[in-house]
Amino acid sequence: MTEESHASMDARRRPSHYATATATADDSLVRRLWLSQHILPALTVSIELKLFDALENGKSTVQLASAVGCGTHTLLALLNVLRGLGLVQGDPEDTWWLSATGRAYAVTASPTFCGPYLCSTATNAAAHERLLSRLRRGCSGPQTETERAWTRGSFDGDSHRAEACVVQCVLRRIDR
Repeated sequence: MTEESHASMDARRRPSHYATATATADDSLVRRLWLSQHILPALTVSIELKLFDALENGKSTVQLASAVGCGTHTLLALLNVLRGLGLVQGDPEDTWWLSATGRAYAVTASPTFCGPYLCSTATNAAAHERLLSRLRRGCSGPQTETERAWTRGSFDGDSHRAEACVVQCVLRRIDR
């Protein structure tokens, strides 16, 4: 069989809508796959920091940051990821606590604790270390250019619009 006949046979096997798929098609799977690269590092860092153990009786963001030795802003972002995964519950302005799933699988004293398994299968050590470093240094360590501009008061309108556009695009995608 020639290469051309293989191509025409493949085209006949495709569903009729295959050729008409456009950018308006649901891309939630692609977004979830792209975001998945951040999930395992978020879990392994949380386990290493014993974040779930510290949440056993509930804590505010500030109390939790103090308990695990992290900056509050970065920790809040991590907590929101964990909340999205269903491992913690809470409110940034109030108290965070473990969900039943978090209590069952993420607390070291639990008989079903899966931390060693998750940590042994982590393949993105660089992402884990970057996140851990960022959490531990909080706002006192090296900053990005955007953070430096904010600190020195030179975060101008153009910078703000550019950052806001990026954040809005990401949030719009996540919110779908």
